[in-house]
This record gives sequence, structure tokens and C-alpha cells, in this order.
Amino acid sequence: MMGAPFLKRIRVVPERVPTFEGFPYGLPFVRSLDLSFNTAVTYLVGENGSGKSTLVEAIAEACGFPVSGGGRNEAADHHGPEEHSALGGALRFSFARRPRDGYFFRAEFQAHFASLLDQRRADPDFRGDPYSRYGGRSLHTRSHGEAFLAVMLNRMESGVVVMDEPVLLTFPQADIVSFDETPAAAAYRLRSLPRALSQDRTRIPAGEGLDQQTLHLERERRGGRRLSVGNPR
Repeated sequence: MMGAPFLKRIRVVPERVPTFEGFPYGLPFVRSLDLSFNTAVTYLVGENGSGKSTLVEAIAEACGFPVSGGGRNEAADHHGPEEHSALGGALRFSFARRPRDGYFFRAEFQAHFASLLDQRRADPDFRGDPYSRYGGRSLHTRSHGEAFLAVMLNRMESGVVVMDEPVLLTFPQADIVSFDETPAAAAYRLRSLPRALSQDRTRIPAGEGLDQQTLHLERERRGGRRLSVGNPR
């Protein structure tokens, strides 16, 4: 097994929590949060409102990425409406080693990120081509699926990849790249994408020979939620 190359563990530090009521500390999983990452790929699943995005953005911030999405180079630009993780300050992160590169894809704020790149292009003091790592042109000139693919192909080659609400990619002429349940596995297998995309209606199987785990945010009968670890189905 490959194991988790970067993030190893997340746990809540109770003395950093002002109160376990209200958002985000009132999310039921927070009180007993203690997660170990033993695989290269982890899926976080759960109902709407269970706290998936809240936990994911805390992980992204701990990896050095802006909570609104992007890589380390965008961390100081505050291109989205959120500057800091609401939950991150109450958590302790343990790393096997800190990632030097990576990307946080957050579908909700992808338009903000595309506008940031356009602003850099128009800035006479900005050196270099802001589109060079995103397919060579503005993400606003692409469909949502095409923009996501440009990010996948150009920014997810190494380091940590964090995704919040990624979508299936659709292309003209009904050519489709399907990532099954989630594109996280495909991000891990990025080197196979150029070959796969050269074929029509390619299907990339998620999880084949992949070291992975699933974290579930589930609703209990009593109305609370729990966090459990299991194998993806």
C-alpha cells in the first residue's frame, strides 16, 4: 500500500473551541474529530449540510491553499469571499511531509478564480503569463466542464489535490469523460488523462488498483451525525 504521502492525521483541539454550539463548532462530528489518513486517496461523502465543505476547506488551508480555491501562488490574493477556514483554527494537522505544490479545486468559487487570472493578465506589473498553467487562455472563455479539465490537466500533476464538489466533464459532440463516483481517483491518475482523452467516450474507472478510503458524514436516527471510516463501495 502506498499510504498517505502528506497529511496523516486531523484532530480537534478542545481548548481551541470557544463553544460547541453554532457554526462551525456545532457540527456534530467536530466534538470527537480524530481522523487518520492511511491511503493516497480519500473520499469524503455525506448529506447536504453535514459539514463536508467546512472540513475540506480546513484541510486546504492547512496545506497552504486559499480557502476559495487555487494553489499556493494565489494564497495571498483573497480572490473569493472567504479568506480563512471557519474550522481550521480549532484543528491540529499532522503531516508526514508538507506539500510543496498542489491545488484546491472549489467549484463554488471557480468563477472568482478565473477573474483573478484575468486581472493578472491586465496588470502591467504582473510578470509572466497567468494562463500558462491553465491551458493558455482565460478560463472564462471555456465552459464549466472545459475549465475544470484545463485545471485537471495543468495543475494536478503533483503534491496534494483537494476537491470540493467537483463535477463530471462534458464536451462537444457528446464526448464524455466519466470519473464514476468522484474525479478524485482520476486526479490521482492524471498521467493517464491525455491518452484517455484522445479516445471517444472514454471511461476512467475509479479505484482500480488505487489505495483509498472513504470518510462518511452520516445522519443518525437521533438527528445527529457521525464520522466513520470505511472502504469505498
